[in-house]
Amino acid sequence: MKVDLLYKPNARQLAAHLAKERHVLYGGAVGGGKSAFLVNDAIRRCLFWDRNAVGVFRWELAAFKKTTMKAMDEWLLDPIVERAGNPQDLVAQHNQQDHWIEFYNGSRIYYGGLKPSSSVCGDILAPIKSFEVNAFYFDELTDFPEKVYRFAGSRVPRTTCRNVHTGKLEYPPGLLRSASNPALGWVKREFIDQDLPDHRFIRATIRDNADNLSSTYEADLRREWAGMGEHWIERFIDGDWSAVVDFECIIQAPWLERAVQNRIPETDPVEFGLDVATFGGDKIVCMMRKGFKASIILDTSMQDTVATVDQVSMLADRYQPSAIKVDSIGEGRGVYDMLSARGYPVVAVIGGGTPYDDRFFNIRAENYWNLRVLLQKGLIQLPDHSNLLNELGVIKYNRREKSIQVCSKDIIKKTLGHSPDYADACTYVFAGAGEEYVMSSIAG
Repeated sequence: MKVDLLYKPNARQLAAHLAKERHVLYGGAVGGGKSAFLVNDAIRRCLFWDRNAVGVFRWELAAFKKTTMKAMDEWLLDPIVERAGNPQDLVAQHNQQDHWIEFYNGSRIYYGGLKPSSSVCGDILAPIKSFEVNAFYFDELTDFPEKVYRFAGSRVPRTTCRNVHTGKLEYPPGLLRSASNPALGWVKREFIDQDLPDHRFIRATIRDNADNLSSTYEADLRREWAGMGEHWIERFIDGDWSAVVDFECIIQAPWLERAVQNRIPETDPVEFGLDVATFGGDKIVCMMRKGFKASIILDTSMQDTVATVDQVSMLADRYQPSAIKVDSIGEGRGVYDMLSARGYPVVAVIGGGTPYDDRFFNIRAENYWNLRVLLQKGLIQLPDHSNLLNELGVIKYNRREKSIQVCSKDIIKKTLGHSPDYADACTYVFAGAGEEYVMSSIAG
């Protein structure tokens, strides 16, 4: 049965739909039609094979509901779309509790977030292990750990389906289709920096998708983002992946890429760096270093200080750190006090305090510069975590009255859209590491 959906792909979306490669990234500008491409490719593959199964995901469920779900509503669940697409309704059943949509031909789209409910000690692959699908669609791929993407490749194709054109039972092609804005990390290395077999990158731009946007969309963005800097415009309006490298930043992208690739042995000391938040939009992040190898051991949000103290206590009992460096401004002071009362080796980090070295404006600048030196010399290993790398890669610095100053958190929040919680935790955990600066850059 012929299905004529309302979706009409632009030239670059069409190239992505027709690509034969197993791995395709459609990435670039905001407003480039990335989510529309993913959702409609998933729909068409469900209609080309009876009883097909595909998965459409973001890393976090909350982000999926705010973004990708809106595209699914627009292109699939809206009754107008169903009436235009087929004399029958395209959707036979929508199970909102278990997050799947079944078509009239028995095909299904599974959707939602793939991040486990707890990332402290849980298996990050647990959610994806349960899916029996023939294609995965990842929206904002840079949010996903590389391990999850690699494992997804082992899960496709998984089920036989009937080809509606030939009537034969077959395995549909096992595909991994992704979309993303430009960002540092493993996705850039995989699709942009290398020419790997069976991989294809197609750049999404606003101009190619202009027919699906308001006539003033690009002009409005350029006006609103005029103060963000040329790199921001190139990255999110022009979709230029090379623009994620900003040489005005305190930490350079090549150093971060090298730190991810480094293989540093685990040694003493074991230390924690903890950035604290409660019920706002900020993250609670705890990093651990064993010598010069760092990892993220706590990554959560929206909880009170007692819950944070309990989790950090559990981690401290397991790893026995010699120091737990806590951001002790605001909510962090309560966490510091409770951990101290329980007998843990806490050290209060006061970012606005007086630095050991008078070349720096404050302790915060000194700690960031210390991390810069370690990264520049290639001495440390960082986890391949997109938020951490992106935060570290956009923080700028300047000289104020002959001292080095890191740009304010308000400016960083304006650039990132959120607080640099991962970056701050990283500077805490490496504060005092190496020989160039001493532990007095943190105050009690």
